[in-house]
Amino acid sequence: MSLPKARRNSLGILFAINFPEENLSKQVSDKFIKPFEDMISLQKETDYCVVMLDDYNVVKWKTNVIENDKDKVIRLLKLTRCKVIIFGTCILGGEQEDLKCKLTLGAGIAPIELDEKRSALLSNDITNVFMPIRDIEIMKCSETKDFEKISTQLKYAFLYVLASTALLCGKFKEARERFLKLNKELSFEKRNIPAINDIKAVVVSRLQASCLFVAASIYSKFVDSYDFSYLDDFKAIMESSKEYIYDTVDYMNALSLCRAC
Repeated sequence: MSLPKARRNSLGILFAINFPEENLSKQVSDKFIKPFEDMISLQKETDYCVVMLDDYNVVKWKTNVIENDKDKVIRLLKLTRCKVIIFGTCILGGEQEDLKCKLTLGAGIAPIELDEKRSALLSNDITNVFMPIRDIEIMKCSETKDFEKISTQLKYAFLYVLASTALLCGKFKEARERFLKLNKELSFEKRNIPAINDIKAVVVSRLQASCLFVAASIYSKFVDSYDFSYLDDFKAIMESSKEYIYDTVDYMNALSLCRAC
């Protein structure tokens, strides 16, 4: 059976989850993955494409243990034209009367060229942001709103990883735009949800860094060329980012870092 593929030129997100029962697969797909797909499709800046690996290929690729085989993750992402993989295992509740199943999730991204330090930072970011939704207990009495909460956590974790990746890859303008939008969405999120609280705790500092790097890169162009249009752009960025940039010393440090990159 051939592998499903994401649309060309889209940002593909591959779900590869091992289910013990077909009806459980359908329930999680309908109530968890489909809502996530609907949420992420509202992010108009990128064409996202969610791909679900069928049961045959889940078994063939042994996605329950794929986390420990980076080469296999890379091959699977390449063959499905995806950039992100959400893999995991679903096990039945067993003797726990009220527990229907337990969903254990992990995530990975397609390889990108980063030095060792930045690669470690990105890996740490992905691990930390997905930790609160790594182990999910689905109770027999779980309602649609419970699944929606999980989908929402996954959405924010996914958007944070995209923004963090852009920042560490030196795509400062893209990172700034992604963090600005993410921070705005999070400001309307009032529910006390662990994964969302964790992202809220770090997103402003990441946004501040991306604003400073964008401003620093524009200022560097002005210094190199004395083209005053760059100075106007620099002032505009600083003005639009003043809510997140508090300290001139921080800015000068960012300028030095930007030149070093």
